[in-house]
Amino acid sequence: MSAPAELVAALPQYEIGETIGEGGMGVVFAGVHRTLGRSVAIKQLPWDVLNHASSSELFDREARVLASLDHPHIVPVYDYVRTGREHLLVMERLDGGTVHSRFHGGGVSGEQACAIGLAMLAGLHAAHRAGVLHLDVKPRNLLFSTQGVVKVADFGIARVISEGATLVTHGGEILGTPAYIAPEQAMGNALSPAADVYAAGTVLYELLSGRLPFDNTRGAISMMRQHMFTDPQPISGVPAPIAGVVMRSLARELDARYREAESFAADLAAAATVVYGPGWLERSGVPVLHLTPRVIAGLNSATAPAPPAEARTRPVARPGATLVGAPDGQLGPGADGTGWPGGAGGAGVAAGAGRPGGAGVGRPGGEGGAGAGRPGGAGGAGPGADGTGWPGGATGAGVEGAGASQAVVVWLRLAAAAAAIVLVVLALLNPARVPHQASSTLNLGGASVSTPVEVDLSKPLVLTGPGNPGAVALDLSAAGIPLGSAATQAKPDGNGFTAELTLPAIARWIVGGAVTADVRTGSTTQTFTLLTSQHPLASAMGAGSLILALFALAYLESGLRTIRNGHRWRGAAVGGPVLGLLFGAAVWLCVSVLRVHEPSPGFGAGCAVAGAVAAGLVVAAARRRASTVVSRPSGR
Repeated sequence: MSAPAELVAALPQYEIGETIGEGGMGVVFAGVHRTLGRSVAIKQLPWDVLNHASSSELFDREARVLASLDHPHIVPVYDYVRTGREHLLVMERLDGGTVHSRFHGGGVSGEQACAIGLAMLAGLHAAHRAGVLHLDVKPRNLLFSTQGVVKVADFGIARVISEGATLVTHGGEILGTPAYIAPEQAMGNALSPAADVYAAGTVLYELLSGRLPFDNTRGAISMMRQHMFTDPQPISGVPAPIAGVVMRSLARELDARYREAESFAADLAAAATVVYGPGWLERSGVPVLHLTPRVIAGLNSATAPAPPAEARTRPVARPGATLVGAPDGQLGPGADGTGWPGGAGGAGVAAGAGRPGGAGVGRPGGEGGAGAGRPGGAGGAGPGADGTGWPGGATGAGVEGAGASQAVVVWLRLAAAAAAIVLVVLALLNPARVPHQASSTLNLGGASVSTPVEVDLSKPLVLTGPGNPGAVALDLSAAGIPLGSAATQAKPDGNGFTAELTLPAIARWIVGGAVTADVRTGSTTQTFTLLTSQHPLASAMGAGSLILALFALAYLESGLRTIRNGHRWRGAAVGGPVLGLLFGAAVWLCVSVLRVHEPSPGFGAGCAVAGAVAAGLVVAAARRRASTVVSRPSGR
């Protein structure tokens, strides 16, 4: 497809060629600067999204930031032009193909996959420091220059487009490619660099194992649901140190995932050095430039990164299997009893050089003399072998404090579960009928009010009885809360009376299940149970209580998610119990209506209190857990 006339007119300094790419982020044309002779790629951004004023202004600001990014692993932006409805980005043209094409063409080795990962994370880290999120990291957005340098493309574009549209369906595609999308991005929550970390981890998982961490055969919506609610499949056939780093990057909970790209890169570098040995990055043949001191320290490390104490997902290695991408002849942990964990090896380093809490650092389970070999060689004492180091040894006051705090969280959750069970039990034990003084002198709709009477509230109610009371009134209530009333004058009928009572039309939509009815005949009041003939869910008492319960639960979950994501939920100490109280009361009413049980005030109060206690304890547990994560010492 040739360039449209408006694009040619907007960029007179460029000779614009054919289309070289097309997708949800726009159309890309080849171009050459007429004066400099420099080859460029010109991206025409989707105008039907960016023509909104707010989106255009946001992208104008974003484009200026993108143009200011100067990093060898980011595709540079040379120019940004906006004329009328056109938004055009002029970028470096890269003709070395994509990581996607290279991976599906000839494949990549384990060393090359890790090197590509470091280059990708270096670019992401530089962008994050400038305040730019990518939000669509995937192999197709990782391009090779002719010199083999990996560069990340399309920075910031997904973010701007998703501000101006829903996550789904721009040009039939889903913004933030479902196979690589972070759980919080799929759910529409607040985003941080951790979202790009998750996507980068998915890319690395695919490069190392040859498959995605989730089933990709059931469509985009299914894929996003898996990211939101399912843990990824443990990566197999990958050396355990690298597998642990990758799986940590894919943790659904933010507090178990790397929060920023540099930490991920540093641990990946250290794990790759343990597996492939010093100099692996140079041997990979993939140039990685401008590494931070922290990542360089990881490359020079002789120890694998520590596994996170509270990771949600953990790698599983196959005992005895040869590791894909490992040096020839290297066996996986435990393959012959000489690797880690549980073997007689595992390289150690000198005492005093270990992590906090240990006399030295080795790999779990080793014993023997000093050594510096990789997994499988005879090595020094590993952490846990003699109670020193990690895991299983003396871990220091910080970890002991974290363990105590975790125990408190567990007890709070158990107490919340107990309160929730009490709520359910009370709701189910609500008696079918509230005791009323029996009376056989009155009939409603031809049935004695001495037993529950079923009526159709959409029709007038005919009340008959002895004598002539004059004024007659009917009041309906549930747990003492008025629901509707009707009054009329009784008409003499032989030795008794007849009264036709018509409730307000709205009463039929309010009342559901079983309620309390009071009939006043003169100075006498008769109380009985009234049953409605319409379906319980066709009433405000039924459907309304169900909706209220779901609303309270959803709002509570939203607040808890705010806390889990490291943000402050204002008024959590009050808001949580109040939402729990509403939830408990709504559950009690909904269960009573659906079971056609007359609501009992005592059981309703008990359910409300149990709900408030359960929600308060859940909020307290979430806040305690969040404070533990925030106060935990930083580091890899």
